[in-house]
Amino acid sequence: MGARHSPCMRLALCLLGLHASAAQPDVAQLVLEAKQLARAGDASGALAHLEAAEALASTAEIATLKGNVYTYLMRESAAGEAAYRRALEIEPKAWDAAFFLAKVISTQGPARAEEAALAFDVAAALKPSNLATRLEQGAGWEAAGSFPVSYTHLRAHETDSY
Repeated sequence: MGARHSPCMRLALCLLGLHASAAQPDVAQLVLEAKQLARAGDASGALAHLEAAEALASTAEIATLKGNVYTYLMRESAAGEAAYRRALEIEPKAWDAAFFLAKVISTQGPARAEEAALAFDVAAALKPSNLATRLEQGAGWEAAGSFPVSYTHLRAHETDSY
């Protein structure tokens, strides 16, 4: 059976437990601080906070934010792409991850234009009424050499945001 402790010892153990849990970093707070650091341009600080948050809870939001830090602050598109893919493994319907994955692929040149267009198709399927996604989708198909498809996508949703 469990050890018997005096009331004073139980109180001390309880206080130690409260103190230990208070020292435990909060995932939401770490993510908030990471966003603030990223906005200030501190990529390494933001990434450190996101790594700490990810050690506590692996979420699509954290993986997407890591992708944004890698892609837009550190200019490491391969690491950004991997982070966005990780976010979609965690949550296949994470629109932000799908959209940013398509964006990072679209910057990789003509050899990946069709892959980018297909990735924009996935993002557009997740948020069909998002005009930015539809415009990127059309531009992606145009870059892939399929102008009629891009024109169809643009015309089919040109009034969605009105």
